[in-house]
Amino acid sequence: MNIQDHIAKINWSLGNKLVIVVFGFVNFFQISMMDTSSFGLWYIILAINQWAMLVSQNFSLQGMIQFGMDKSTRAKADLLSLGLHSFISLLACGLYIIADLLIDFDLGDKVGLFIFVLIASNIFRYFILKFLQREYRYKEYFFVELIYYATISAFIFYRFFTTKVIEVEELVWLFVIAELACSILGLLLIAKDMK
Repeated sequence: MNIQDHIAKINWSLGNKLVIVVFGFVNFFQISMMDTSSFGLWYIILAINQWAMLVSQNFSLQGMIQFGMDKSTRAKADLLSLGLHSFISLLACGLYIIADLLIDFDLGDKVGLFIFVLIASNIFRYFILKFLQREYRYKEYFFVELIYYATISAFIFYRFFTTKVIEVEELVWLFVIAELACSILGLLLIAKDMK
């Protein structure tokens, strides 16, 4: 393997990592606008969402890489992975709702809805990212992620320079909008390949 043949892919991949690092610093602005209880609630919601996506990614989306390399089985592997990813993601959300009924988390009456909406809006983004990764399309991967993080960052900076306050509900809907924006771009990028 000659590394010179893959410089463009490496650069796009590094660019993506840089976007994520910069977004880490944007989080400091977000945190500075939240009171302690809102901050705690938001990160509990985010942790549950990330757990659901991690479980789903490991159980379903990894199959796109393992079984989707053979072009004759690629369409079936993609469809099966998307179906399993959706099922496992929503199942994880259902488990949280059941736990919410059994345990008094005292986190507010909309937490179950917030978690459901975040997990549901993540489904296509994670599928698209895994698809682009399998195809070594790191330039498109970069732009899908850039749309996601730039959408969130723009609103956080807007709030920081105007009201200096951001609520959990606003963050949930902001993340949903960012997920939908990058998913639309991603679907446009992979639509011709989904046959």
